[in-house]
Amino acid sequence: MKNGIKEQHMENRFLKLTKCNMISLLLSSFQISKDSKFGHQSIYFCSSCVPEEPHRIQRLDIVRANVNMKTNNQDEETPLHTAAHFGLPELVAFYVEHGAVVDSVNAHMETPLAIATYWALRFKEQEYSRDHHLICRMLLDYKAEVNARDDDFKSPLHKAAWNCDHVLMHMMLEAGAEANLMDINGCAAIQYVLKVTSVRPSAQPEICYQLLLNHGAARIYPPQFHKRYWDFYHSLFTVCSNSPRTLMHLSRCAIRRTLHSRCHRVIPLLSLPLSLKKYLLLEPEGIIY
Repeated sequence: MKNGIKEQHMENRFLKLTKCNMISLLLSSFQISKDSKFGHQSIYFCSSCVPEEPHRIQRLDIVRANVNMKTNNQDEETPLHTAAHFGLPELVAFYVEHGAVVDSVNAHMETPLAIATYWALRFKEQEYSRDHHLICRMLLDYKAEVNARDDDFKSPLHKAAWNCDHVLMHMMLEAGAEANLMDINGCAAIQYVLKVTSVRPSAQPEICYQLLLNHGAARIYPPQFHKRYWDFYHSLFTVCSNSPRTLMHLSRCAIRRTLHSRCHRVIPLLSLPLSLKKYLLLEPEGIIY
């Protein structure tokens, strides 16, 4: 995401309003032809005070408004991008219902799905937004392209990995996201999880690694991973260094190599005890002898 004075101005303005009032303002009647000094048409935000009776504001004047018009600034975002950014699922549904293009792109080739994914993490609080998660679910249900790439060749999965957001990573992988797509830096999603693990205190990176590996991501050794499950990995390294690998371990390697990106779908269906299914799905539990 490209940030600047415009983003801060808009965010400060929105934070002063309740969610209900934001929706009321954004759906209110307005002068369509006027741009703000930041290049935003009135459909994006209203500069007037909160109406005394917002419940009377029912809908956007679709006859006069174009829900796919872009801001006249360097970002060139649509109203759907703005609703996705600020986490307003009601507006996302409203815009799509009235003809918003789900895979519209801004000046940086980012789709609303990519925008919602990136802003799902509140960086200051290090908390994840359920509203942004809901918007991503909605956009995928609206058939948004899950592997869309921005001008840095990042997909929404890259952005979810940067946030270490296992909820969105699971959602996107199940929707067909490709785990091994590389961006302009030559990085796949798993490499971004590695980079940010130490600065995402509320994240669960082990789930992110597990999801990616079970969907066919290239195998790498994450040094942070074993620290969270020291007993398990200490026993693993001891076994591997002092004796040949067990038949159980070799069998897991063979099964996972055969299933590859289908591990997450096929393994739960196997007629095996739950403990063995968890072992095949790389859930680090217990110790290895």
